[in-house]
Amino acid sequence: MKILNDTQAKLDIFLLDANGKQDNVIFEWAEKANVPVERVKVKQITLNRENGLFAIVSKQDENPAPKLPCLYKKNEDGKLVRIPL
Repeated sequence: MKILNDTQAKLDIFLLDANGKQDNVIFEWAEKANVPVERVKVKQITLNRENGLFAIVSKQDENPAPKLPCLYKKNEDGKLVRIPL
């Protein structure tokens, strides 16, 4: 996850298929993915269960089934726009 180290922007990471899983499973994934723990501790990076959000966001996208992982940025009017990786 090179992009995590290349930016100091606040990032919200949403994990698919994490609903109902224990927090430790999510933290284990983050550790394996080299998510910087320090940034999670200060909430500069958040780890979240997606709870259906991806389906809503991807319907707004030009490509309703983007390749994962994917990155979205919230623009000034609050709309999420996919950023090519």
